[in-house]
Amino acid sequence: MESVPQIVPQEGKLGMTVNDLVFHKHEMAYGAEILEDALKTMPPSTQESMDSWTKALKTTKHAVVKFPNGATASIITGVPQTEKSGFGFGNVMFAKADERVPTYEISFSIPGRDSIILNYQTPDEVNGILDELARLPA
Repeated sequence: MESVPQIVPQEGKLGMTVNDLVFHKHEMAYGAEILEDALKTMPPSTQESMDSWTKALKTTKHAVVKFPNGATASIITGVPQTEKSGFGFGNVMFAKADERVPTYEISFSIPGRDSIILNYQTPDEVNGILDELARLPA
């Protein structure tokens, strides 16, 4: 397995959008090959049921943004899909109801406050969050 590099946060600024984010391979993507190898030893029905989930893991990308005011955002996305894993591993869904519209998981923290995680955010919703974070006072 490839070693997982540390993601260096990019500098956040007013007007930043999803299109400005620099995405890197997410650490889950690095482990997807190990999972695929393990699945080869399992019954074909198990392999089939996990196929879309491992494919989604392999495409998962991650961006980290640090704003001058101390706020940070972590944004995760992958190939849009709406399938869920039935094995209790959680969901790897990067679409709401329409697979043509990608969604993002965004977690953000503001100094002195609890972190917040929002799932299934559209690009416009992420853009709004990034704008709010950039506008916070230092």
